[in-house]
This record gives sequence, structure tokens and C-alpha cells, in this order.
Amino acid sequence: TASGGRLRGQLKTNDLLRNPFFQELLQSMTEEERETYRAEKRARSLELRAKEKQSIQTTRKMIAESKQRVCIDMEWHSQLTEKELNSLYKQLNYTYAAVRKAVAGGRKGLKLIFTGVDAALKQDMQRKVNGSHSWPVVWSEAKLLDQFRGEKDSLVYLTHESSTVLKELSDDEVYIVGGIVDRNRIRGGTASKAKELGLQTARLELSQETLRFTSGTTILTVNHVVEILLEAANGANWRDAVTKVLPSRKGVIDTSKE
Repeated sequence: TASGGRLRGQLKTNDLLRNPFFQELLQSMTEEERETYRAEKRARSLELRAKEKQSIQTTRKMIAESKQRVCIDMEWHSQLTEKELNSLYKQLNYTYAAVRKAVAGGRKGLKLIFTGVDAALKQDMQRKVNGSHSWPVVWSEAKLLDQFRGEKDSLVYLTHESSTVLKELSDDEVYIVGGIVDRNRIRGGTASKAKELGLQTARLELSQETLRFTSGTTILTVNHVVEILLEAANGANWRDAVTKVLPSRKGVIDTSKE
């Protein structure tokens, strides 16, 4: 963050000021030379801060203008325990961080849309996740079909239970990820909701024909799903996207390389 960068810069400055060689250099200067040095230092600091601020603003603008839309369905929040909700907040933080890092590195981003976020939920998350109030995402109280009125045929709910494998991404489609933490406790919830709303569904390619999980489960966290979509949006095939994103504890093996 910008405040973090300024803090690190201040710590480096303080270390320099405590350096005996630097102290000796300052003492060897005339008062006029010291004042010139301080003025140049202030100017450099202001210039760096201005560049950092401009970089952050540019990144946020690019994220907000991303063509590929991904929606996090937060309507599930009323069914989550406080512990699960806090875990979801962390996953959303990881999600945004991944998108921000991609865009800052010159790659494509994702336009993130959070639906079903009432005032209390938004306030709670922004209180617990530092900086989330300034994320360039869509915070919407509306339910899915209200948020995407007239786009029902473009909505694709990603669910582990779908019989349809997502082959490729399309800027014309909106991929929906259920804001659920313990999917075993709410088993089949996303598939049931998609059917109730009349939405098409799809699942990521995690079949044993291409990938093998030697440990863990193929049911993924919110941030892992979005990060895999992010890699795919940047041209990675599904195998590479999955193996890059998932942590080593999942024990994912690309069977095509065996």
C-alpha cells in the first residue's frame, strides 16, 4: 500500500540518519550545503510519492475497466458462521491482491463484482480488511438477476457439480463464484441455486485425465477459482493455470508430463 511504502521509506531514512559515516558527512557540510541537501531530499521524496500515487491510480483504473467480468455471489453470507465469514474476507483480499498484481505487472485483469452485499456486510468487511474500501470493484446490494438485468443468458455459475466443463473464457460472459467457505456444509448449494434461477453452469477442468490430486480436495477456495480464471484470461491453458495457482499441499500433478 501507499502508506506501507512511505513507512518503509521512512525506516530506510532513519537507518541512514543513524549511520556514523552519514553523520560525519553532514557535519562536514556548511549550513548552506546541508539546507540544499535537505531541499533536494524533500523534492525527491515528493516526486517518488507522486509517481507511486499515479501508479496506484492507473492500476485501479485498469482493473475497473477490465473486460472480463467475474462476480462473487455474496448472498450466501447469511448462512456463514462468523469464522467462515472472516475466512471469506481473507479469500477476497487474496483475490483482489492477485488481480492488482497482474495488472500492475502489465497483464490483463478481471472486473470484480460483489453482489448481495448489504450495508452491514460491506461495513464489516471494510473494517476487517484494511484498504478494501478503496478497491476498484463493484459493491452491489442487488441480487444476481437484478444486478445483471437483461444478461441472464450471459451468466455462468461455476459449480463443482456441473456436468459442463468450462472450455474457454468469453468477455461476453459473467462467471459467478459462490461466496461459500465450507462447501461440505452447504453441499450442492451453488448448483441448486443456479437451477432455481435458470442459469447455465460450468466447472473448471480438474478431471483425472489431465490432473491428479495426490492430497487435498478438488473443491477450491474462492480466491483459487478466481486466480485460475485470471491465469486463463492471460492466455494460460487450464492445466498450467491450475498447477500454477494451487498450493503444493494439494499435490497437483500434470498427468500429461508423467
